[in-house]
Amino acid sequence: MDTHRIILDERKKLTVTSVTEVIGFDETIVNLSVGETMLTVTGKCLTITKLSVAGKENGDGEVLVEGTIEAIVYSDKTAKKKAFRLFN
Repeated sequence: MDTHRIILDERKKLTVTSVTEVIGFDETIVNLSVGETMLTVTGKCLTITKLSVAGKENGDGEVLVEGTIEAIVYSDKTAKKKAFRLFN
């Protein structure tokens, strides 16, 4: 897995580094590409308030998501899913 950082501030603000692509988003879900991994954020009233996506070779993009963060799930883009839930 590529090196990245996730900073969650009181389940209201989420910063993710090393983002190479925003795959999709709406007010309940944000899908991000972080190297060879897909990161899915679910919640309520989600908005992307900062977006700095770098090329795949750099991997130094940053995304700031605000709203009520309910879950953060990792999944492998090519193989079977591996999930890690922070909140229920």
